[in-house]
Amino acid sequence: VNAASIDQQPILVKRGESVQVEIVGSEFTLHYQAIATEAGRMGDTIRVKFAGANGLLASTVAGHGKVRIID
Repeated sequence: VNAASIDQQPILVKRGESVQVEIVGSEFTLHYQAIATEAGRMGDTIRVKFAGANGLLASTVAGHGKVRIID
């Protein structure tokens, strides 16, 4: 895959957008809503912020409006 084809992939998560977060562990899967703090394409690592939380979590773009965190 060359850089030009990566740049042509659509942006699936927009900065400020509410996203569905899937947190995957060895024996569990949880779903939450969060706000994307940056835009991203499939497979990009972006940071998300949960309501009421001070910190940001790194997550991987997994689809339109969806990110995944694997524990």
